[in-house]
Amino acid sequence: MLELPESEFDGFDLWPEPPRVALDERDVSTTIALGAGERYRYFLDAVRQSGWVWELEDAMSLVTWQDEHCREYVLVWPHPRFAELYAEHEAPGSRPVEYELGAWLETVETYYSFVVVFPVSLFDAGPTLATPDLAAQLRR
Repeated sequence: MLELPESEFDGFDLWPEPPRVALDERDVSTTIALGAGERYRYFLDAVRQSGWVWELEDAMSLVTWQDEHCREYVLVWPHPRFAELYAEHEAPGSRPVEYELGAWLETVETYYSFVVVFPVSLFDAGPTLATPDLAAQLRR
């Protein structure tokens, strides 16, 4: 059996930390004020650049939406601060959870058919897409 010295373990990062991009409150306010289409483009650019997405999780599971046809939607954001702001008003008690983009795409394509991209409130939801459509956009 091959054994690695203890010092070699530091070189392996099974769960890398997402990049911590600092946003000041003016950046946050400006971005949230964008229309749904502009927020979608912001989301694509930010997620492609960072390689991370954020969802909300409460004590039991992911925070999702369900429409009148019982279709379940995953909600995603390009930065934890946007998810936190949504949680403050629309999903109290939930917290942002980060996912590496590749792993997230595999999971979301397997378990969910629809995604809501960068919602800011229940009344300003942002674009809703079929999961394969969003995945194709993010893989470009």
